[in-house]
Amino acid sequence: MRTSFRRCLLVNFAVDPSALRSHLPPHLEPDVFRARAYVSIVIADMLRMRPEFLPSALGVTYTQVVYRAVVKCGRERGVTFLRSDANSKLMVKLGNALTFFRFNNAAISWRWGADGLEFSLEPDDRSKAGIQANSTSR
Repeated sequence: MRTSFRRCLLVNFAVDPSALRSHLPPHLEPDVFRARAYVSIVIADMLRMRPEFLPSALGVTYTQVVYRAVVKCGRERGVTFLRSDANSKLMVKLGNALTFFRFNNAAISWRWGADGLEFSLEPDDRSKAGIQANSTSR
């Protein structure tokens, strides 16, 4: 696959390991440091995503939000993908058919200006929580 990132933001959270454990497959455990497990959210604008052999004009531009947990499998450390949201129904279908990212369709918007960042995510599946966040520049 080929793409460019227009914007990318990574936010990390320390969480209670038992809260994370219930969202992991049985063969994975949270990787714990100082009694905390870690989850990250990656927000990225993907520009003209496409198979390598296609011209960029046939690519799809969309925003993807990936929720990852730092885990251990035996003695190996890594990350597992808990969920992904995207604002492109085509990429949700392709992503679920071809990858392990567990895509869901969502309305996603973000704006980064002189006054800070405004971010909004509303999943199509209303039973899942959305995100409304903003920060101010200082």
